[in-house]
Order: sequence, then C-alpha cells, then structure tokens
Amino acid sequence: MPNTVHTIPGNVLPMAGKAQQITGLSSVKTLTPPEGALFALVDTESQVVRWYDDGTTPTASLGRRLLPGYELEVTAGSLATIKFIEETPSAKLNVTYYRTP
Repeated sequence: MPNTVHTIPGNVLPMAGKAQQITGLSSVKTLTPPEGALFALVDTESQVVRWYDDGTTPTASLGRRLLPGYELEVTAGSLATIKFIEETPSAKLNVTYYRTP
C-alpha cells in the first residue's frame, strides 16, 4: 500500500469532534460536513471506493476510484455534492473536516 503525504495549509484547523467514518457503502453515501467546514480529507480503509463530485451518482463500476493508501481533498464547493459507493464490500471512509481559525 502506498504512503501518501498531504500538506495541510497552515491557515486551517481540524474541526475537533467532527471527524466522520462512513460505512454501509453498498449504497451511495454523501458527506455531512459541519457548519464552517472549508474542506475535508477523505481516505478509504482496505477497499476501493468510487466517487463523483459533480452530483453524478457513482456505481460499483463507474466513477473515480479512491484507492486504499491515498487521500482525497474535497473542497468547500464539492462537500455537498460528492457521492461515494464501494467497489467491493466492506469499504469504510474516514473523513476529517477543516475550518479557518
């Protein structure tokens, strides 16, 4: 599994207590960002997850692929429209939200 390094801009802070783990990805899921979220970092545990950030609904065989070991930065404009679904069973998404100080 590759190691990725993501540089968090110095002018944002993680939103304590607002992290999210999304399971049950056999059906399409969306993010539930807290008020004031500027962007989110999303990663997947052990399984590939498909996504689209333009409102299109992904399927298990269509959509951009988020591979285990990589992170996806979701900006404020896509927080409300991004959709996820697992490519194979048992996928989990981990989400950390960030805000301005």
